[in-house]
Amino acid sequence: MIKAGVWNVRGLNGIDHQQAAVALISEFNLDFVGLVETRVAQSNSARIQGVISSKFTWFSDYLGPGDRIWVGWDATELHVDILEAHRQIVHCEVHILKLHAKCLISVVYGDYDLIPRRELWLHISQSSITVGDTPWMLLGDFNAILDSSEVSGDGVDHGQSCYEFQQCLLEAGVATMLMKGAMFSWHNKRYGASSIGKG
Repeated sequence: MIKAGVWNVRGLNGIDHQQAAVALISEFNLDFVGLVETRVAQSNSARIQGVISSKFTWFSDYLGPGDRIWVGWDATELHVDILEAHRQIVHCEVHILKLHAKCLISVVYGDYDLIPRRELWLHISQSSITVGDTPWMLLGDFNAILDSSEVSGDGVDHGQSCYEFQQCLLEAGVATMLMKGAMFSWHNKRYGASSIGKG
């Protein structure tokens, strides 16, 4: 079994978010972690990754603006090959050493805007063709919702965005997993009529 998790950290420069990342890995005893929206300059990445977990091996995308996706893993438990890295997704082949088994994990940080996110949907659909019968997890922040129950209070019509996300997952042949924790994991820190929560 592999214990994997992903967190949209919304910045890792502050010690409070670094400590929260340490706590996430420790609390859930993670072997594999994806951290998205790190906002860390490449020159500071190795130092901060060492603070989060010195025993983890790290990959950082730094493929364009936004320092978007970090992937870390415990090399005593896993051997990880980075198969592809794109601005919105990093594909990993993960070998679970004790089980002599493998799976694929793709860490996603979808663009906030619909038009660039369509590139991600196409990439996921195309990648699914090569997966075969290998177990595949897509983890991360897609910056999209599957239906209106995953957002509260924003008053925006998400119809087209929801439809495109649903079609992507349908074409890729993947299903959503059960979640644990708060339904709305993101909040705009406002209250009353301007409050927005997203799952």
